[in-house]
Amino acid sequence: NLGPLFKSTKQVELTESETEYLVSCVKHIFAEHVVLQFNVTNTLNDQQLTSVQVAVEDPECDEWETQFTRPIDKLQYNAPGQCYVLL
Repeated sequence: NLGPLFKSTKQVELTESETEYLVSCVKHIFAEHVVLQFNVTNTLNDQQLTSVQVAVEDPECDEWETQFTRPIDKLQYNAPGQCYVLL
């Protein structure tokens, strides 16, 4: 249990609209954790993406550590999906 949600940020686009997949992020802030929600859309009409996940690294900051990740099992063409990283 993460406790009550303090705040969620606005969605921020992380990729250009011309890329093979679109990724945006929403941060959900809790008292002792941050959940990063990555919204991913597959723009390749001839491919299905599987086991989609995001790794978060910042070599200059050791205050945050990945506690849990939840990948997207399958991502069909033009279908949005969400994967999560708990810090």
